[in-house]
Amino acid sequence: PPSTLPAQPPLLLVPFTNHIGFRYIPHMIWSFFNERDRVRAGAEAAYALVLGQTRDFRGPNSWRSDDAPLQEEHNSTENRAVSGAQDSVQGGDLDFMLWSEKLFAPHSPLSSISDARKSYYSSLPSRLTAARQLARGEREMTKEEEKNPPASEVELRAERLTKESKWRAQEEGWNIVRPGTGVRWDERFRGVLKVFSVPKKEEGESTGTGAA
Repeated sequence: PPSTLPAQPPLLLVPFTNHIGFRYIPHMIWSFFNERDRVRAGAEAAYALVLGQTRDFRGPNSWRSDDAPLQEEHNSTENRAVSGAQDSVQGGDLDFMLWSEKLFAPHSPLSSISDARKSYYSSLPSRLTAARQLARGEREMTKEEEKNPPASEVELRAERLTKESKWRAQEEGWNIVRPGTGVRWDERFRGVLKVFSVPKKEEGESTGTGAA
């Protein structure tokens, strides 16, 4: 891989939390009557985009003064990290909107994958036996098999490969997005990634409109 990366288009970070599910209906109602924060956040993001001013993307351990709550959480979770729990607080822009993940309970697919795999492999031997018996001419097809011909051994192998590929991809995907995993970071991105930012207000500058 190359030792350096080419310049990348700037990123626009827009805070937004999408409440989904019956249990979050109260949050939806509250949000419906409190849209000011969302409008302000969206307007500020659009303003930063129009101005075109950027800053460097803050990678891991790039703590700022307003990152104090995350710094405290980072320190408080070090003990859990010792016991094997992974800490998703990394610092900098990688923790953008990290707090919102606490609003949603994680739903692991691992148990469903395990049940599906167990059910499939429990029925596979009988299907494989039937396929081999029919291929060798050891018996004739039953009436049910004539209506729905069973899969051949080659088809069963292809089916198994497809299912295993799907299950392993789902397991790998869960390992990427599960809480506590954190974001994978490559140091080559440091100094290459940019983020749109709103310029700081000058001292004494007013954002209000004066009366005519």
